[in-house]
Amino acid sequence: MGHRLYGSSSDLILNAKDTYSFFSFSDSNAESLMKYRICMLMLLSLLLLSVNLLAFDQDDLDGLLENKECTDGTFTSCDLNGARLVGLDLSNANLEGAMLKGAYIEKTVLTGANLEGADLTGAVLKFVDLTGSTLLDTRFVNANLLFVDLSVSDFREAAVEGAFFKGVYLKGSKCGDVDFGKIDTGLIDFSGASGIKKSRCGAGSFGRCK
Repeated sequence: MGHRLYGSSSDLILNAKDTYSFFSFSDSNAESLMKYRICMLMLLSLLLLSVNLLAFDQDDLDGLLENKECTDGTFTSCDLNGARLVGLDLSNANLEGAMLKGAYIEKTVLTGANLEGADLTGAVLKFVDLTGSTLLDTRFVNANLLFVDLSVSDFREAAVEGAFFKGVYLKGSKCGDVDFGKIDTGLIDFSGASGIKKSRCGAGSFGRCK
């Protein structure tokens, strides 16, 4: 057929004309089934390629674990997309601008850490201590925060659209310009937090809104 199943990603993409000729209405059922399977194989190859492109950088992870530094002085140079950070002490770590999309972070200490501008879209945080951390302009879009302590942190301008909060402490934190939108704030403790609109604090909130 002239279509390769290997090589660069561009080799795997069929243009519209090729696709039409590839699936000819005159084909027998057996031929159509074979061509369908070939197309599915090509799509799977593209999917695997995209997954590999989103994999975290092992050198970045090693550098973080060894030096608590992952930026190398360059904003957003730290690639930890999809990384697992479990049971670690990363207090005062520098993760400014780090890419943490889809990361899984559990039972990890990040007190005093700098995550300004970091992207935790779709990440899962469970039993994480971020007390006193810098989270200015950090993205938590569609993330899950379960029993996370964000007390006395700088949470200003954080993006939380579609995120889920349960047992989260924002006590004494700076929360200016954070749009909680449709977030259920009933399981967030806002005691002493600033910049929180009262209308954003649900009736079941176990903290005080200020």
